[in-house]
Amino acid sequence: MSNSRDIDLSALQNMPSKTKRQWRFLAETDSTNAEIARMLSDHPAEQGLIVLADSQTDGKGRLGRTWHSAPRTGVYISTLIRPNLPPEQLPILTLMAGLATVIAVNGFTSNHAQLKWPNDILLNEKKIAGILCEYYPKNIPAVIIGIGINVNQTQFPTDIKEIATSLKLETGKE
Repeated sequence: MSNSRDIDLSALQNMPSKTKRQWRFLAETDSTNAEIARMLSDHPAEQGLIVLADSQTDGKGRLGRTWHSAPRTGVYISTLIRPNLPPEQLPILTLMAGLATVIAVNGFTSNHAQLKWPNDILLNEKKIAGILCEYYPKNIPAVIIGIGINVNQTQFPTDIKEIATSLKLETGKE
C-alpha cells in the first residue's frame, strides 16, 4: 500500500452493508484510532467510519505503548462502531477483532497465527499484529477498534526486533 492509488475507496464505500459507513484513506496520521476519536462528536451516529493509513507517526498500542507503523509496510486500520452492549460485555469486541485478524493473517501463511489474549496476534511466537479497542461512553457510546498488521517490514527498531515479525519475514513474499 504505497499510496491512496493502491486502494479503490469507491469500491470499498459501495460494498454491500447493512449500515452506512464512510471510508477515509490517509497517507499519514498520528494514529488511526486518534483520527476517529477527533471526529466522534461530529460524525453521524447512524454511520460507521473506517480510517486506513499508509503510516502512523504515533501508532497506539495497549497500556500506552506505541505501534511501529512505517510507510508501505503494514495495514493500519481503525473502525468506529456503536454496539448495543453494556460496558461489561465490551471485551468481547477485542476477542472478535482478534479472531478476525488471526483468520486474515492465516490467509497469507501456511503457519498458523494465534491470538494471545487480550490483543496480540503471534506468528511463530513473535508479534505480527495487534488490536486496540477504546471505549468512548459520552453522548452516544462508541468503540473504536484499531488493528495493526505487520506486512512488508524487513527489519524492526532495536527494542522490538526480537519480538516482532511480518508476513514478508515469515513467508518471503510481499
